[in-house]
Amino acid sequence: MDMNKILDDTFMDVLIQRIVDEVVRRIKNQPKKAVVFFTGGAIGFRQSMDSLLKLQKDGWQLKVVLSDDGMKVLNPDAIQKELNLDAVYHSGNIKSQKELYSSADILIIGTMSINTA
Repeated sequence: MDMNKILDDTFMDVLIQRIVDEVVRRIKNQPKKAVVFFTGGAIGFRQSMDSLLKLQKDGWQLKVVLSDDGMKVLNPDAIQKELNLDAVYHSGNIKSQKELYSSADILIIGTMSINTA
């Protein structure tokens, strides 16, 4: 086999691996974003909040949305304070649904009422 061919192949393998390593590094360093929905269900709420706090510690940026019944059953101010959020979204303050989910990596259902299920 030609020595130049071997060197070219080796160089390409090293170059490709460096590119892959850099892409993986950048992906890992990107903020992870989630939209979290709470409906009128209160069962499991505390466990959901504990899990959301763990996600935040892992670097996740959260947007929380409450349904109309969620606004009646849950305390949006307490959620906002505990998760240190700029806002808790609901039907009264959502200008565009796209603003909520356009940059989200994942959608999470924090709690769900029987009616929603």
